[in-house]
Amino acid sequence: MSILNSIYLRRKNKIVLNSSNSDLKAVELATILKNIESLGYTFSPKLIECLATFSLPEASLFYSQLVTNLKQAIGANVEYSPMYPNFPTQVMEMADAELYLNAIVHYVGTVLGVRILPQYTKQNRPVLADSFKLKIIDLGTEAELLEIFRNLLTANTSLADSDKDDLTKFVSSFPDLAAEMLPEKFGYKENLAFVAGLLLRHHQEAKRLLFPYFKTATDVLRLATALSDGDVSLSANTMFRNFSRPERRLLLGLLEQCDSLVEDMLRYQKRWLRLGERIHPFEYKKRYPKCYQAFD
Repeated sequence: MSILNSIYLRRKNKIVLNSSNSDLKAVELATILKNIESLGYTFSPKLIECLATFSLPEASLFYSQLVTNLKQAIGANVEYSPMYPNFPTQVMEMADAELYLNAIVHYVGTVLGVRILPQYTKQNRPVLADSFKLKIIDLGTEAELLEIFRNLLTANTSLADSDKDDLTKFVSSFPDLAAEMLPEKFGYKENLAFVAGLLLRHHQEAKRLLFPYFKTATDVLRLATALSDGDVSLSANTMFRNFSRPERRLLLGLLEQCDSLVEDMLRYQKRWLRLGERIHPFEYKKRYPKCYQAFD
């Protein structure tokens, strides 16, 4: 399961899964479902149908990654006690598997408010835990998965720590895709600074992409703060790190294109003085004359 699927699972109880061209045995499929029941989850009929097209090695890899992500989702303090801990070498009996699959399908149908009838009937009682409610993992779409990150990129409020963690994983894993999804305008400048900092770390063309977004000196100050792992809301002071020459030229170049530099910089005068010590505007006074004059 990809890193994005782990985020999709945590946020929506969905995963993106592509059908294969094999045929997973009923006992193997039922064993997977029975084992994740111990974590409080089961699959929707669509996800069951998709997983049924997997080979056993494909299903085993999916199961291993899924369990890892589910354990993270519910907390490391929860003990996982699968019914068949040695899967795939250990599976349930065929009769139990058929009965269990029927029970799962009936359970999911009841939860979703849909009448789902099994293809055959059994007289015995379904072997399904009744002591707790299972959460249903559904088959999602790539479009809905990407919409999660598009919404984070266009958020008009401050991002929560979990949102920032998810965006960090997304941008670091798929920088080109993240660049394609950049909005025309960032409604919340703190988020611009955070995302810009991520792109500068992970995308080769980040500098070219970011120039149109920076309009004020405070925008640039937030970026320098983000690059120093500081508080982009600027409510707390930041100890600026030493910037490389390319980074100094980037910050000065962004600043050079802004209007009303002195007026904007005076709002955070002491921070600009500290930042000036790191980006050395006097060394570039011919290249960035507006910056030189403003700092002077």
